[in-house]
Amino acid sequence: MARLALAVILVSGCQATGPGDPTPVARGSRHFGIHVTPAADNNYLKAFQSARAAGMDMVPLAISWNEIEAAAGWDFATLDLVAAFYGSQGLPLFLTITSPINTVVSTVPVAYQGLPYDDPRLIAGFAGLLDSIRTHLGSLPISVLVLGNEIDATLGSDPADWARYQVLFEAGKARARQLWGPSLAVGTTITRDGLDLANVGAAIDRLIAASDMASITYYPLTPTLSVRSPTTASTDFDRVVQRITARPIYFQEIGYPTSTALGSSDDMQQQFAAEVFKAWDRYPERIKYIGWLWLTDLSQQQTDDLLRYYGITGSPLAFKFGEYLRTLGLRRYDGAVKPGYPGVAAALKARGW
Repeated sequence: MARLALAVILVSGCQATGPGDPTPVARGSRHFGIHVTPAADNNYLKAFQSARAAGMDMVPLAISWNEIEAAAGWDFATLDLVAAFYGSQGLPLFLTITSPINTVVSTVPVAYQGLPYDDPRLIAGFAGLLDSIRTHLGSLPISVLVLGNEIDATLGSDPADWARYQVLFEAGKARARQLWGPSLAVGTTITRDGLDLANVGAAIDRLIAASDMASITYYPLTPTLSVRSPTTASTDFDRVVQRITARPIYFQEIGYPTSTALGSSDDMQQQFAAEVFKAWDRYPERIKYIGWLWLTDLSQQQTDDLLRYYGITGSPLAFKFGEYLRTLGLRRYDGAVKPGYPGVAAALKARGW
């Protein structure tokens, strides 16, 4: 879903642990990120500091190709702002390039629209994008680079499309390694449900095998966008670990909306967070990163903008999808914390963050 990161640039109490809860496992080499969204005051620095105070030690950041290269040419002003801000923070970055696919949206400049993913022109243009990002963000400590976000929503169950995408991915990975060096972890992001798509299991396996890690997004929702029980985090983590055996797992996005319209609540989000950490503790060497989406609930205007972006406006599920997007935050839009915020902070602290 990563969509707002560039736009937003311009604790008390916790749930008691029960007698049967396992002892928290030390942090080790794991990292935790929070997708930072500012409150109504539009103060991004203040929001960023709130995320750090909760325990964030790796910063998720999203960049889209068509936001910096338009028909009129390149515009690097936002990249330069990104470099100036994050360069002073001293935290490693988990950088997602939400191109050429961002879920159901083609995020390439007009000149490349409609080209197959393995077209040499698209591959060359994507290499140019990576060159530009390296030039303008070269001072940033980028540890993880993801090429494409929730790609299964577009590629679907066509093995040929997955094969064409792999050609682009492997070329992009090779270019990124030339630019950032061999220590950079490179992958692409698939949804939790996408891992189970029919007809393309082997294609997904090949793409993950060509990656340095498996990057996953996870939201426990039913097909009608109601929330599933917070306790399903346990079995869902088990399934992901059983499905992906040869690569470390990075949950690029994870979240639980609180809207009552989805059958949820603030307390259910807090319970989900607790279940996530308990499940994570069972696989500390397999699951290396979790990024919570969002820090702060979205405004209604931001929600409506995303509905238009994803082409959901007017559909029967538009309201529920909007409520899902709007209420994923650990804080309300006015900046007040939900119970999930101190819950996450306490869980991180208990593990040595």
